[in-house]
Amino acid sequence: MKTKSSISNLVKLSCGKLSLTKAQSVSVIALMVLFLLPGLALADVGNVFYVQGPGGVVLANASIIVPESCTVTDSVGVPHDFSGHKAVCALQAAKTSGIITGFQVTDTVWGLRLDSVNGIVNDPLDMSGTLWQLWQNGSSANFGIQDLVLSAGDDFQLTYGLWPTAIISAPQQTPGGPVVTDIYPRRLDVEEAVSFLVVNQLEDGSFGHHLLTDWVAIALGAYNGSSASEFYAENKLVEWMKQNPIPAGSVLTDFERRAMALMALGINPYSGTSTDYIQAILKGFDGTQFGNVNLVNDDVFALVVLLRAGYQDKEEPVASALQFVLGSQRENGSFGDTDMTAAAIQLLDIVSSTKERDQAIAKAKKYLEEKQESTGGFGNVYSTSWVLQAIAVMQGNGDSWVID
Repeated sequence: MKTKSSISNLVKLSCGKLSLTKAQSVSVIALMVLFLLPGLALADVGNVFYVQGPGGVVLANASIIVPESCTVTDSVGVPHDFSGHKAVCALQAAKTSGIITGFQVTDTVWGLRLDSVNGIVNDPLDMSGTLWQLWQNGSSANFGIQDLVLSAGDDFQLTYGLWPTAIISAPQQTPGGPVVTDIYPRRLDVEEAVSFLVVNQLEDGSFGHHLLTDWVAIALGAYNGSSASEFYAENKLVEWMKQNPIPAGSVLTDFERRAMALMALGINPYSGTSTDYIQAILKGFDGTQFGNVNLVNDDVFALVVLLRAGYQDKEEPVASALQFVLGSQRENGSFGDTDMTAAAIQLLDIVSSTKERDQAIAKAKKYLEEKQESTGGFGNVYSTSWVLQAIAVMQGNGDSWVID
């Protein structure tokens, strides 16, 4: 049941990651109105929400509207009410809008503590070790998650790692710099890229966090070269995968990502490990769709896995979930943002051709064409990599995506 080439097109973070272009600051006029009319202080505020996960991977970089008040439930099910545009309300807004798949907070003697985002948890043994850290406008926050107040136009940022883990800023294009006319990476040195991955493999065969290990597995599964070091690294990785299942209670996208990783390495997702990942995914089906009804990413990746694991697009639960995905397409042709639109194209590419499916791909392609920037890219390196994968499955080589 080896499925390297197709599954390996999806070589980027899937657990709820949504990288968007940073919004412009709130206008001077809006700030003046807010100042002159104190009653408007109770209105929602616009902010930028940024999440940097293990290894510096950007999990979110999006504009959000933070409500003046919100209710957040802690790790033991107790609700907490907040007002005054607190950072915890930004997390709640990000979860509600699908920018992140979830978060968890614990009530302590000092107030709420942020324990996890997208299933990525703090080091439970050493609070001076690996943990989530709060930043405001690029500086370490002076308050915790429940006391940090966000003003209109603020950047609220989270980073994960050893304290302190700074924010990795995306390189800015200098004025007068070269204009990219072809976004396809013709000069990518695959052998060098594989060597980089191999030298960063840990002794136990993993690459640190489950999330990073799974995506490296998908990348190595796509490798068709003859590197001896890659061969041994992949064998170590296979053994690690068999001995380290996704923990019970993890979010659905973790099981979907692991199933893709297993298939990329030629491991049977049903019986190749102690966990039946196909059954774990099927448990997330509610009769209409997979996982969170407010998200589409968990449906896209569930369907990719099931279709590659032997299911047909006309049988249940695939048929119902596919209709849910198609019904999630917006009027502008997107499935939420650039990344998810590109991912949806990759799913629809392996689905039987129908009028509805073909029209959805055409609308999604038009949306991506409209999102391409003058640099040739799509906002950032992460979104651009998603689109490159979509171009590949549409049997393109990038030549038609040329900026005049």
